[in-house]
Amino acid sequence: MEQIEAAKKALEELANSSMNIPLRDWCRISETILSALSAAEAQEVKPRVKKLVWDRGVVDWARPLPGMKYVACSSDPHPHWSWWLDGLEGPIDHHKCANEQAAKAAAQADYEARIISALIPPDTLDNGES
Repeated sequence: MEQIEAAKKALEELANSSMNIPLRDWCRISETILSALSAAEAQEVKPRVKKLVWDRGVVDWARPLPGMKYVACSSDPHPHWSWWLDGLEGPIDHHKCANEQAAKAAAQADYEARIISALIPPDTLDNGES
């Protein structure tokens, strides 16, 4: 990320310099550099989270971490499905979905959001956060 910022700064300095470059060439060069920088930023590494592994039973459940249990099952009115995170304090929040696949996809999205929210972005690792 630092390299991208340095390249942007250099490009800005070049733009503000009094170099005698034809405008047509300057536009082509700057568009090429900006396009390359945008492509580099888009390829920034994003964390991936493992898929939940569901065990089937009267209710389907997945235990991705100790003390964490996602539950999915058919619910009324049929053929709806619900999912929830078991073991949280307070009332259980049942999330209703149209079908089994939608319920398990929503549980997966919740799990991924919880894991990713606990990670420190790579560009802030040097700031002493822990």
